[in-house]
Amino acid sequence: MQKRAALGLMMAGVLALGGACVPKSRAARPMITAENNPTTAAGRGEPSLDDTFRPAAWVYIDGKPGTFKNGDQGEPLLQWFIDEPVSRSPTFRVESYPPLLGTEIDFQCAFRAVDDPEGKAVTYALKAKEGTFKAGEEYRLLQPGAGFTLREAQTDPELTKLDPLRPGQYALLASIKSRSNGKETAAVTYFTVGK
Repeated sequence: MQKRAALGLMMAGVLALGGACVPKSRAARPMITAENNPTTAAGRGEPSLDDTFRPAAWVYIDGKPGTFKNGDQGEPLLQWFIDEPVSRSPTFRVESYPPLLGTEIDFQCAFRAVDDPEGKAVTYALKAKEGTFKAGEEYRLLQPGAGFTLREAQTDPELTKLDPLRPGQYALLASIKSRSNGKETAAVTYFTVGK
């Protein structure tokens, strides 16, 4: 119950915004199946919409996959960790599990620095225009284009781009919703920006 409450709190930070999308070219990738997905590969079983520790969607940063880890007590962690550093102006790509979410999805997220030594970490919210987002496409996180709305969280003015990220660890909290069946899942990704 505490884990579901924590997920609800995290997802409350994902703000509802508007926009459209301009994807980069799509690279060839293997089809996601019950056997061929990050959740199953991590030994957590088949993806589920009812079990937050068996995610049905994954966010890649700069094309890099993450890994699922366990906490100090051996308990599974919700986050997907990308250990290899990414660029200061990274791209992102969402992959989803088709049997649960179909192939047409909507996307929104919030992201921020995890530890800011100055205590001034700002949270940004990004949302793709409804009906335009494509799983498997690469998008620019800091300058996503006209297909997205980008804002500093809890502010009205839209931004067109952000400055390159400072080195350090970031958390991206995404909400992925199926356009075919209305089902929704979360994807929490931690990544590190290199120097």
